[in-house]
Amino acid sequence: MNTPKGFDYDVAEIVNPEDYIGPKEYNPGMIRAYLVRGMYNSGGVALAECASDALDIIADAGKLKAHRVDDVDTDDTDVDTYAYLGNYGELYDLEHLYVEEFDLPFDPREEEE
Repeated sequence: MNTPKGFDYDVAEIVNPEDYIGPKEYNPGMIRAYLVRGMYNSGGVALAECASDALDIIADAGKLKAHRVDDVDTDDTDVDTYAYLGNYGELYDLEHLYVEEFDLPFDPREEEE
């Protein structure tokens, strides 16, 4: 299995397996797999066009709850480490998140059973 930089993942962590596009299929959006890991092993794998979309997908799936914040005091905080993610635009602390694109070596739709 092609595991990005030693981070393990399980098929169950792929939050949107229905979006998988095989290596020989037409892929106009350049959908790729992104591993997102954070504190307490939070995160998962998303199939997306870019890392930003992957973060949104994983946030919408509820996999980044440990990184959710209510409010940030912009006077006392480095605001560059925060972003509004997902369909609801909730605020997340990205400082301890790791995101890496990798090749998914199998079709997750076949592994779901």
